[in-house]
Amino acid sequence: MLQHPRHAEACGAAIAERVRALNAGVVLSPGLGGIVIGQEVGRALGVRAIFAERQDGALTLRRGFTLASGDRVLVVEDVVTTGGSTKET
Repeated sequence: MLQHPRHAEACGAAIAERVRALNAGVVLSPGLGGIVIGQEVGRALGVRAIFAERQDGALTLRRGFTLASGDRVLVVEDVVTTGGSTKET
């Protein structure tokens, strides 16, 4: 579904409506799979969308992405199997 930008946008907007009350200030997704849907949820919420990627085997923020101690973070993933990447993010 995420290969079609209009579907991805609609899905991101639907997810955003369900979580809007959480007042997240940033959407964080594990790379690579969660990047597209995380971007769309962030767009719909009007907040930053960043991603974590593996470096030396661990998910980490790179490319200048940062979080402040008071940031309200919403983790968005494209699929959930064991939940390991989501928990690690």
